[in-house]
Amino acid sequence: TGRVLSTMRWCSARGCTFTPDELPLVSSGRTLVAFDVCFFATYAVGWFVTAVFNRGGLEDNGIARVFRVYNICIGVDTMPARLVCIPLSYLSIFFFMLTVILAAHRVTYEPGVWKALRLLLLLTAMLLAT
Repeated sequence: TGRVLSTMRWCSARGCTFTPDELPLVSSGRTLVAFDVCFFATYAVGWFVTAVFNRGGLEDNGIARVFRVYNICIGVDTMPARLVCIPLSYLSIFFFMLTVILAAHRVTYEPGVWKALRLLLLLTAMLLAT
């Protein structure tokens, strides 16, 4: 059975009876996918910008000199890529926080005695992750 909350529809704890046409436009699952896309796009764009504009930054950097290993963050940590990757990382953080808020909103309307504990753990996870 489904519930209608303002303009959004959520599945109850017993299951979802929505057809694909009735799924909510904004849901915690979709915003989590948007977070993943933005997060990995940040690294892809950062590595591309670094490879094109600062090729020497990939071969000679502080992380590789100190730890003698190449890290995935090298591509986004050089100067021309930083200017692009910082706003992209803010966009991914926005989608992550929206995911947590939508999940918390859904938890507040779910039946059950452990609702307060689930909400507390969800908000704690958001604070620790950001």
